Amino acid sequence: MLSAVLLRHVSVLGRRTSSFVVASFAGCIISGITVSAAEYSIQPSVNSRVTNNDNLLLSSDGAETETFFLEFTPRVRARRATEKWQADLDVSASFLRFEDDDFDSDNQNFSLQLTRRAETVLFQVVALNARQTTRSVDLDELGEIGFDIERRDRQYLRPSVTWTLNPTNQLAFGISGDNVHYGGFNFSDYDYYNADIAWTHQFDEKTQFNMSAFGSDYSSSPPGPQLTISEECSTERPPLGFIQNSSSETVGVRVGGNRQPNSRLSYRGSVGYRQVDSAANGTCVFQFPGQETFNDSSTSEGLVLDTGFDYRGESYQVSFSLSRSVSPAGVGSVTERDDLRASWSYRFSELVTFSLAATAFNLESLNPDRPLEREGFQIAPRAVWKITEKLSLNGGIVFRSTESLSTQNPQDKRDGLSTYIGFNYNFKPIRFTR
Repeated sequence: MLSAVLLRHVSVLGRRTSSFVVASFAGCIISGITVSAAEYSIQPSVNSRVTNNDNLLLSSDGAETETFFLEFTPRVRARRATEKWQADLDVSASFLRFEDDDFDSDNQNFSLQLTRRAETVLFQVVALNARQTTRSVDLDELGEIGFDIERRDRQYLRPSVTWTLNPTNQLAFGISGDNVHYGGFNFSDYDYYNADIAWTHQFDEKTQFNMSAFGSDYSSSPPGPQLTISEECSTERPPLGFIQNSSSETVGVRVGGNRQPNSRLSYRGSVGYRQVDSAANGTCVFQFPGQETFNDSSTSEGLVLDTGFDYRGESYQVSFSLSRSVSPAGVGSVTERDDLRASWSYRFSELVTFSLAATAFNLESLNPDRPLEREGFQIAPRAVWKITEKLSLNGGIVFRSTESLSTQNPQDKRDGLSTYIGFNYNFKPIRFTR
């Protein structure tokens, strides 16, 4: 019941409170400058890499595009902190230049986190504005990017508040709004609003228990006619369905906990239930003259899961996680995604570190009118050589493989291998108090 109430209000709250909350926090920070001295820190850095990719668009066999490209990324992280306030700013720009300049892109990322601490209350606002490409985002999220690289713009805002009820109990509430716009025809723009409430109980210094409820609203409009087959269309004549827009509403609950028995080992686990109600409407165009509109709806129920552990030894680190989640995507639907992740790193000396990361996924659209089902895996070994305190070299290999499981495009298997070498330079941080 609580999740349903949150869901009914999250879209309105997301739209109406976002600008107000940011303005309020900005005003409070400005007023706080005169109250107490603040500590400032600025950390500039730059990294660059050269990459050879034998299948840039992760296309099917016979349609691969092999290319070299250069990536150059300057970045600045800044912090302002007082006794009660903290502001963290992270700004970066990536310039990618390919052999074929049709793939060139300039990406920007801007993130800001504002924190206000009181005796028993913690307020936070996280804001993000990112101008990226489908290759840098959707290739990881969906395992494919269509026939070309598209521009992808994202704006995200999340205000939240956490109350410390007593030394062992906390209550947290947050809302968020996510707007994603694509600059082509392979993906669908979408808006995603979410609300969640969580209670955390601290049994002792090593063990926590938590319980949460969440609700979200997803709406999407395709950039052009999107073909589908709708059961709501007349079956007397073969129809083609064109979707105009689609939406999903999700509610769920989750319980879990985490434990840290010692300074090296920590593990966590949570499980929950979710329900997704999806809808789509559009027009059926028949083989012979005539058309009719359709309105489809469906309901999906299932589990949400998150479990894993982390271990830090003297010279190595190991982590493992297994999760099932529902998340928004640019395919006109939310997707259910299973992820298996494992990583290992070993420090040979103070200067040389080697790491190996492996992931496997399976994702499926939860809207029958926007079918998608795909699985895949990725293996990425990497080495880092620390030359000085400021300069390090890195190099590695990324092998990626995906396969379509949907009936519309069966046995569509795609592989790609990229190798890279690069450097990272951290300038001397600037720190002062005023």
